[in-house]
Amino acid sequence: MHPHITPLRTERIAHAAALLRQGPRERLEGRARTCTGAIEIDDVLPWGGLPSGLHEIAAAHGDAAGVAFAVKLIGQRPGPVLWCRSRRTALETGDPYGPGIVGLGLSPDRLILVEAAKPAELLWAMEEGVRTKGLAAVVADGVMPNLTASRRLQLAAEAGGGLVFMLATGRQSAPSTALTRWFAASAPSRPEADGPGRPCWTIELWRCRGGGRPQDWMVEWDNAALSMSVVSPMADRSLAATIPAPNRSPPGFDGPRPGRDPIDFSRPNSGAAGTIGWNDLGGRKSAAA
Repeated sequence: MHPHITPLRTERIAHAAALLRQGPRERLEGRARTCTGAIEIDDVLPWGGLPSGLHEIAAAHGDAAGVAFAVKLIGQRPGPVLWCRSRRTALETGDPYGPGIVGLGLSPDRLILVEAAKPAELLWAMEEGVRTKGLAAVVADGVMPNLTASRRLQLAAEAGGGLVFMLATGRQSAPSTALTRWFAASAPSRPEADGPGRPCWTIELWRCRGGGRPQDWMVEWDNAALSMSVVSPMADRSLAATIPAPNRSPPGFDGPRPGRDPIDFSRPNSGAAGTIGWNDLGGRKSAAA
């Protein structure tokens, strides 16, 4: 044995190696998980939901679908939420909209907002928060940790049973140790008789450690039941295309009359009603008695 390696340290190294060999699915088995509420999505995840750890949710710039998806997942967990964001993000987007997050099952009274100008300060607050018992989740808004920092957050979340959501912008993301990576986008709602229907999103699972396959769904949010369900995508066709158009003349022209020759619009036509021609500028018929 190397003189600088103690038996206790050797035991820890062996234990860490065993955990690495087991993989994330076995190490997270038996831990509390957060279900998405949609059976079709939970069945794809190897844990049957989102386990404790680091999860990334991306959306296009200016699209709140990613935040809405994260808030929906957090709303079903008890306890306060540590919402960490950069000062620039706070100035650009403002505070989370209270009535909006209430409609997704999260009360604004549960939010603990943390702002900092330096990413290192936000990462410290996130790591301390994920180790704190009793928090529903930690949200990283406007800060993307590097590979080393994300690894520290993942280990802290696994040790403390915490849940971390990183909100990203765009489809290009930095390397991280996130257990799952998602992309959310707003989608047209299904129309109802009294107006627009329920909010709809397109949810894409980009990456899932432990064997989950990339897949996408269209989901619908029920404000009354505070539940999310997978719906079939709307057909890519209009209602007008399904109705045959009647065989009739264009507006403003009722066709040849009995007793008259067919009208030739390339030259004047003399008839009982006078001379009919085209106005070169406006394309209208003109008649002269």
